[in-house]
Amino acid sequence: RDLRDVFISLWNHHRNYTDEALDSFRAFDDVAGWRYPDCPDNPGDFWREWISRGAFPWEHDGYPYWSSPHHLATWWPYRHLPNILFVHYNDLLRDIEGEIRRIAEFLEIAVPETAWPALTHAVSIDTLRNNAGSFMGRHGKSFKGGGKAFLNKGTNGRWCQVLDDDDM
Repeated sequence: RDLRDVFISLWNHHRNYTDEALDSFRAFDDVAGWRYPDCPDNPGDFWREWISRGAFPWEHDGYPYWSSPHHLATWWPYRHLPNILFVHYNDLLRDIEGEIRRIAEFLEIAVPETAWPALTHAVSIDTLRNNAGSFMGRHGKSFKGGGKAFLNKGTNGRWCQVLDDDDM
């Protein structure tokens, strides 16, 4: 996923955590060596901190979570291996059935042709959002509004509305 879209999703998660979730994160402040931060109202403020500070000594960005570029970089050299498949979120948005067929083929899962319409419907962002309570379990309770807040929009490009040229 585009790094800026990852950021917008994380900002949405960060601003929608319940007080109980934030308290549980802050229980590890002494271990981390820093206080888990409140979410700024302005996404640009969050971006500047997220893109320029690491949460761990081996990362240069991603605070207070993890570095998406570092994570990708650790897998990229192994992309040629037969047991690793990269899936891009944009491809899922563009052609969900085609990408799921590609994943099923990679995993050697035979899917009957008659199952594809129900399968692609079941994994659509709207269906996932509407059924978040049934598959997110306790994790959904970490968000104000439950799992629907976690799954929010499921779109790309929202960063264009909140990040300016100086941020880029």
